[in-house]
Amino acid sequence: MMHQEFWGAGLRVFPLWGFTGTGDTATCECGRSNCDAAGKHPRAANWQHTPLWDEDQLGAIGEAGHFDSGYGVLCAGLLVIDVDARNGGVDSFAKLAEAIPEIGGAGMVVETGSGGGSRHLYFRAPSEAVAMVQHLPDYPGLDFKTSGFVVGPGSRHASGNAYALAVGGPDDIDGAPAQLVEMLRKPDRHRAEYDGRAMDVSHGDLAGMLDPIDSDCDYDTWIRIGMAIHHATGGTGFDVWDAWSQSGSKYDGDTMERHWHSFGRAANPVTLGTLVHHAEAAGWKMPVSFVPEQADLTSFMDNEPDAPDGLPFDISGVDLTAPPGFVGEVASWIEDQSRRPRRHLAVAGALVAIGNVIGLRYTDDINGVTGNLFAFCVAGSRTGKEAIQQAVAQIHREAGIAAATHGAIKSEQEITRNLTRHQSALYIIVLVCNQGCNKLVYSLLLQPDTQT
Repeated sequence: MMHQEFWGAGLRVFPLWGFTGTGDTATCECGRSNCDAAGKHPRAANWQHTPLWDEDQLGAIGEAGHFDSGYGVLCAGLLVIDVDARNGGVDSFAKLAEAIPEIGGAGMVVETGSGGGSRHLYFRAPSEAVAMVQHLPDYPGLDFKTSGFVVGPGSRHASGNAYALAVGGPDDIDGAPAQLVEMLRKPDRHRAEYDGRAMDVSHGDLAGMLDPIDSDCDYDTWIRIGMAIHHATGGTGFDVWDAWSQSGSKYDGDTMERHWHSFGRAANPVTLGTLVHHAEAAGWKMPVSFVPEQADLTSFMDNEPDAPDGLPFDISGVDLTAPPGFVGEVASWIEDQSRRPRRHLAVAGALVAIGNVIGLRYTDDINGVTGNLFAFCVAGSRTGKEAIQQAVAQIHREAGIAAATHGAIKSEQEITRNLTRHQSALYIIVLVCNQGCNKLVYSLLLQPDTQT
């Protein structure tokens, strides 16, 4: 075994469990009937924290025969390119070598026992701390390992073959090419696809999605959540998945790394949408933020407005009756329900309807409360306002919030009762205000969770 050469090069090694049989009949000697990691199962549960043994400790482990079947090499301080021939790794490596020829001159190369061109290419990781992704989408079948471990040369493979040193040795490991390091540099946020659109997420965002999900969920859900995090982070989100999993009673630290590294080889990857689905089912709400455009307020502060209407900015190109996107489409539909052009009422109706539908799903970042939306419109008698009111009510019915929709204000007590029945109280009212009803409208404005 070459574990002593790795130790001499300042790398940390630990023993692996032996196994009997080969191929599909290979059985790990750990004693667990369901172990599927024959030839790759660390003897120590806390192998991630393996120290740099002193000479006596290393000798004692060897004398106990624990290195006889194989050993693992911690990837701390290393960048190992794991070429998996079964998943297109050979072609991907050839493609990567065209882009970065230096990787073809790796100082140490180990052929894994699985054959077909599968191999490990060893490089030293940069001395400064650089967080790197584990997978690159354009290079399937390649793992770029800076954490976890690889099985060292001389160890037995479950196929019956052995990991064989093909080039160099531990003392010949050179620094990783700068171009490769830059290519693998982990971004602060990851671009993922969700619901047909791009979404940038950080590890903190993903941890927030996991918070309401029970980590003691069924096995299939647990695995699919891990796969979704792996896919969304390019393989760098292990700590997020591991930290969440540790809160569950079924947590097994021995299997976490093995599961994680297998996710990158999945033929049908699970995406961020799966995690969002489970998070929302558990009560998570997708945050929304609004970044206002910064207007030049200099002339306004100097009381010397540039615009002829006295505003601190030019609104000549803004049409308030033509809101963009989906709101504009809804406004046009609402207006089509009236026999007369009622564009202003239709725009107000669209804003109210959509605001009511999404109002309980989003909270503001300042006070953590849902929105209170009020739209007061003025229109003459028999001008089509009832058609607008009915169209907004139909949108509420289609959205499933009709039970919280009301068409009249009867009393202040009734408003309170409505709010106790539903989180939201939605009023669509044709109202001719006089002194008597003004009190009711004022009381409505005072309700903290009312949307009108």
